[in-house]
Amino acid sequence: MSNGYTETQKLIDSIFIEVLRELTASILLSTQKASEFILSSAQSFSAKHTLSSQEKAILSPIFVSFAFEEGLQNCLNDFVASWQKLIVQEVMQVNERKAALLDLMKFSTSSFDKYSKASEAATLQIAKSIKEFSAYVQDNEKRKEVDDFVCPIIEALQFQDRIVQNLNNLSKMLTVWTDCHQRFLAEGKCQEQELVEFSNKLLACSTMHSEKEIIEQKFQIADKSNSKKPGDVLLF
Repeated sequence: MSNGYTETQKLIDSIFIEVLRELTASILLSTQKASEFILSSAQSFSAKHTLSSQEKAILSPIFVSFAFEEGLQNCLNDFVASWQKLIVQEVMQVNERKAALLDLMKFSTSSFDKYSKASEAATLQIAKSIKEFSAYVQDNEKRKEVDDFVCPIIEALQFQDRIVQNLNNLSKMLTVWTDCHQRFLAEGKCQEQELVEFSNKLLACSTMHSEKEIIEQKFQIADKSNSKKPGDVLLF
Protein backbone atom coordinates (compact mmCIF):
# COMPACT_ATOMS: atom_id res chain seq x y z
CA MET A 1 0.00 0.00 0.00
CA SER A 2 2.33 2.70 -1.26
CA ASN A 3 -0.40 5.31 -1.70
CA GLY A 4 0.01 7.72 1.21
CA TYR A 5 1.59 5.16 3.54
CA THR A 6 4.10 7.54 5.08
CA GLU A 7 6.82 6.98 7.63
CA THR A 8 4.63 8.68 10.23
CA GLN A 9 1.81 6.26 9.56
CA LYS A 10 4.21 3.32 9.75
CA LEU A 11 5.39 4.69 13.09
CA ILE A 12 1.82 5.00 14.36
CA ASP A 13 1.08 1.42 13.29
CA SER A 14 4.21 -0.01 14.88
CA ILE A 15 3.57 1.81 18.17
CA PHE A 16 -0.06 0.74 18.16
CA ILE A 17 0.94 -2.92 17.87
CA GLU A 18 3.27 -2.49 20.84
CA VAL A 19 0.44 -0.86 22.81
CA LEU A 20 -1.90 -3.74 21.95
CA ARG A 21 0.72 -6.29 22.94
CA GLU A 22 1.35 -4.63 26.32
CA LEU A 23 -2.34 -4.11 27.08
CA THR A 24 -3.32 -7.69 26.27
CA ALA A 25 -0.41 -8.99 28.36
CA SER A 26 -1.64 -6.84 31.26
CA ILE A 27 -5.18 -8.21 30.90
CA LEU A 28 -3.94 -11.79 30.92
CA LEU A 29 -1.72 -11.15 33.94
CA SER A 30 -4.64 -9.67 35.90
CA THR A 31 -6.81 -12.66 35.03
CA GLN A 32 -4.09 -15.10 36.01
CA LYS A 33 -3.39 -13.39 39.33
CA ALA A 34 -7.07 -13.28 40.26
CA SER A 35 -7.75 -16.88 39.30
CA GLU A 36 -4.64 -18.26 41.00
CA PHE A 37 -5.38 -16.40 44.23
CA ILE A 38 -9.06 -17.33 44.38
CA LEU A 39 -8.52 -20.97 43.46
CA SER A 40 -5.58 -21.44 45.84
CA SER A 41 -7.57 -19.80 48.67
CA ALA A 42 -10.52 -22.12 48.08
CA GLN A 43 -8.27 -25.18 47.84
CA SER A 44 -6.37 -24.23 50.98
CA PHE A 45 -9.57 -23.67 52.97
CA SER A 46 -11.05 -26.96 51.76
CA ALA A 47 -7.89 -28.83 52.73
CA LYS A 48 -7.80 -27.36 56.24
CA HIS A 49 -11.41 -28.10 57.14
CA THR A 50 -13.73 -31.05 57.04
CA LEU A 51 -16.56 -29.75 54.93
CA SER A 52 -20.03 -31.16 54.77
CA SER A 53 -21.40 -32.32 51.43
CA GLN A 54 -23.55 -29.18 51.32
CA GLU A 55 -20.57 -26.92 51.99
CA LYS A 56 -18.58 -28.65 49.25
CA ALA A 57 -21.49 -28.23 46.86
CA ILE A 58 -21.67 -24.50 47.60
CA LEU A 59 -17.94 -23.99 47.00
CA SER A 60 -17.63 -26.28 43.97
CA PRO A 61 -18.60 -23.64 41.33
CA ILE A 62 -15.54 -21.61 42.31
CA PHE A 63 -13.23 -24.31 40.98
CA VAL A 64 -14.70 -24.15 37.47
CA SER A 65 -15.40 -20.41 37.27
CA PHE A 66 -12.20 -19.67 35.41
CA ALA A 67 -12.68 -22.22 32.66
CA PHE A 68 -12.79 -19.31 30.19
CA GLU A 69 -9.23 -18.22 31.03
CA GLU A 70 -7.46 -20.43 28.48
CA GLY A 71 -9.88 -19.34 25.77
CA LEU A 72 -9.27 -15.68 26.65
CA GLN A 73 -5.52 -16.18 26.42
CA ASN A 74 -5.79 -17.79 22.99
CA CYS A 75 -8.22 -15.09 21.88
CA LEU A 76 -5.92 -12.21 22.84
CA ASN A 77 -2.83 -13.86 21.38
CA ASP A 78 -4.65 -14.45 18.07
CA PHE A 79 -6.02 -10.92 18.24
CA VAL A 80 -2.57 -9.30 18.41
CA ALA A 81 -1.20 -11.60 15.69
CA SER A 82 -4.13 -10.82 13.37
CA TRP A 83 -3.83 -7.07 13.76
CA GLN A 84 -0.07 -7.18 13.32
CA LYS A 85 -0.46 -9.25 10.15
CA LEU A 86 -2.92 -6.74 8.71
CA ILE A 87 -0.88 -3.70 9.64
CA VAL A 88 2.38 -4.91 8.06
CA GLN A 89 0.74 -5.76 4.73
CA GLU A 90 1.63 -2.52 2.96
CA VAL A 91 0.94 -3.90 -0.52
CA MET A 92 -2.81 -4.31 0.01
CA GLN A 93 -5.12 -2.21 -2.14
CA VAL A 94 -7.06 0.53 -0.35
CA ASN A 95 -10.51 -1.08 -0.77
CA GLU A 96 -9.13 -4.46 0.22
CA ARG A 97 -7.55 -3.01 3.35
CA LYS A 98 -10.74 -1.19 4.31
CA ALA A 99 -12.76 -4.40 4.03
CA ALA A 100 -10.16 -6.36 6.03
CA LEU A 101 -10.19 -3.67 8.74
CA LEU A 102 -13.96 -3.82 9.12
CA ASP A 103 -13.99 -7.63 9.24
CA LEU A 104 -11.25 -7.74 11.85
CA MET A 105 -12.95 -5.04 13.92
CA LYS A 106 -16.21 -7.00 13.97
CA PHE A 107 -14.44 -10.21 14.93
CA SER A 108 -12.37 -8.55 17.66
CA THR A 109 -15.27 -6.71 19.30
CA SER A 110 -17.43 -9.84 19.15
CA SER A 111 -14.66 -11.87 20.84
CA PHE A 112 -14.14 -9.22 23.52
CA ASP A 113 -17.86 -9.15 24.22
CA LYS A 114 -17.89 -12.94 24.61
CA TYR A 115 -15.08 -12.97 27.15
CA SER A 116 -16.35 -9.89 28.97
CA LYS A 117 -19.58 -11.76 29.58
CA ALA A 118 -17.64 -14.87 30.65
CA SER A 119 -15.63 -12.81 33.12
CA GLU A 120 -18.75 -11.14 34.50
CA ALA A 121 -20.44 -14.52 34.86
CA ALA A 122 -17.41 -15.89 36.74
CA THR A 123 -17.41 -12.91 39.10
CA LEU A 124 -21.12 -13.26 39.82
CA GLN A 125 -20.83 -17.02 40.38
CA ILE A 126 -17.90 -16.71 42.78
CA ALA A 127 -19.59 -13.89 44.70
CA LYS A 128 -22.79 -15.96 44.92
CA SER A 129 -20.92 -19.04 46.19
CA ILE A 130 -18.98 -17.03 48.76
CA LYS A 131 -22.14 -15.33 50.03
CA GLU A 132 -24.03 -18.63 50.30
CA PHE A 133 -21.11 -20.36 52.00
CA SER A 134 -20.65 -17.57 54.51
CA ALA A 135 -24.36 -17.62 55.37
CA TYR A 136 -24.48 -21.40 55.59
CA VAL A 137 -21.59 -21.89 58.04
CA GLN A 138 -22.95 -21.96 61.58
CA ASP A 139 -19.91 -23.23 63.50
CA ASN A 140 -18.59 -20.25 65.49
CA GLU A 141 -15.06 -21.68 65.57
CA LYS A 142 -15.03 -21.92 61.80
CA ARG A 143 -16.79 -18.60 61.35
CA LYS A 144 -13.73 -16.37 61.82
CA GLU A 145 -11.68 -18.47 59.42
CA VAL A 146 -14.51 -18.25 56.91
CA ASP A 147 -14.42 -14.46 57.15
CA ASP A 148 -10.63 -14.52 56.71
CA PHE A 149 -11.16 -16.72 53.65
CA VAL A 150 -14.01 -14.71 52.14
CA CYS A 151 -12.78 -11.11 52.47
CA PRO A 152 -9.57 -11.47 50.38
CA ILE A 153 -11.51 -13.28 47.64
CA ILE A 154 -14.02 -10.44 47.45
CA GLU A 155 -11.09 -8.05 47.02
CA ALA A 156 -9.59 -10.29 44.33
CA LEU A 157 -12.85 -10.14 42.39
CA GLN A 158 -12.08 -6.49 41.70
CA PHE A 159 -9.42 -7.75 39.27
CA GLN A 160 -12.19 -9.51 37.35
CA ASP A 161 -14.18 -6.28 37.15
CA ARG A 162 -11.09 -4.60 35.69
CA ILE A 163 -10.82 -7.22 32.95
CA VAL A 164 -14.24 -6.27 31.58
CA GLN A 165 -13.26 -2.59 31.59
CA ASN A 166 -9.90 -3.37 29.98
CA LEU A 167 -11.54 -5.25 27.12
CA ASN A 168 -14.06 -2.45 26.63
CA ASN A 169 -11.28 0.15 26.50
CA LEU A 170 -9.34 -2.01 24.05
CA SER A 171 -12.34 -2.06 21.72
CA LYS A 172 -12.51 1.74 21.87
CA MET A 173 -8.82 2.00 21.00
CA LEU A 174 -9.34 -0.25 17.99
CA THR A 175 -12.08 2.08 16.82
CA VAL A 176 -9.74 5.07 17.20
CA TRP A 177 -7.00 3.40 15.20
CA THR A 178 -9.42 2.20 12.51
CA ASP A 179 -10.96 5.67 12.14
CA CYS A 180 -7.52 7.27 11.88
CA HIS A 181 -6.37 4.67 9.41
CA GLN A 182 -9.47 5.07 7.26
CA ARG A 183 -8.85 8.81 7.16
CA PHE A 184 -5.21 8.27 6.19
CA LEU A 185 -6.33 6.00 3.36
CA ALA A 186 -8.91 8.51 2.14
CA GLU A 187 -6.59 11.52 2.30
CA GLY A 188 -3.53 9.67 1.07
CA LYS A 189 -1.31 11.30 3.66
CA CYS A 190 -0.39 11.27 7.33
CA GLN A 191 1.24 14.30 8.92
CA GLU A 192 3.49 14.31 11.98
CA GLN A 193 0.84 16.04 14.09
CA GLU A 194 -1.36 12.99 13.53
CA LEU A 195 0.95 11.17 15.94
CA VAL A 196 0.05 13.55 18.75
CA GLU A 197 -3.65 13.40 17.92
CA PHE A 198 -3.61 9.62 17.82
CA SER A 199 -1.82 9.26 21.16
CA ASN A 200 -4.23 11.69 22.83
CA LYS A 201 -7.24 9.80 21.48
CA LEU A 202 -5.84 6.52 22.82
CA LEU A 203 -5.32 8.12 26.22
CA ALA A 204 -8.93 9.33 26.15
CA CYS A 205 -10.04 5.71 25.76
CA SER A 206 -8.14 4.56 28.85
CA THR A 207 -9.68 4.68 32.32
CA MET A 208 -6.90 3.06 34.35
CA HIS A 209 -3.44 4.23 35.32
CA SER A 210 -1.82 1.06 34.00
CA GLU A 211 -3.33 1.64 30.55
CA LYS A 212 -2.27 5.29 30.43
CA GLU A 213 1.22 4.34 31.58
CA ILE A 214 1.62 1.84 28.73
CA ILE A 215 0.40 4.32 26.10
CA GLU A 216 2.54 7.18 27.41
CA GLN A 217 5.61 4.96 27.65
CA LYS A 218 5.29 3.71 24.07
CA PHE A 219 4.76 7.17 22.60
CA GLN A 220 7.54 8.67 24.67
CA ILE A 221 9.87 6.00 23.30
CA ALA A 222 8.79 6.91 19.79
CA ASP A 223 9.34 10.58 20.53
CA LYS A 224 12.83 9.99 21.91
CA SER A 225 13.84 7.82 18.98
CA ASN A 226 12.98 10.69 16.64
CA SER A 227 14.03 13.57 18.88
CA LYS A 228 16.99 14.51 16.70
CA LYS A 229 14.91 14.93 13.55
CA PRO A 230 14.07 18.57 12.70
CA GLY A 231 10.44 19.56 12.96
CA ASP A 232 9.38 16.70 15.23
CA VAL A 233 6.68 17.38 17.79
CA LEU A 234 7.19 16.68 21.48
CA LEU A 235 4.36 14.41 22.58
CA PHE A 236 4.29 14.60 26.37
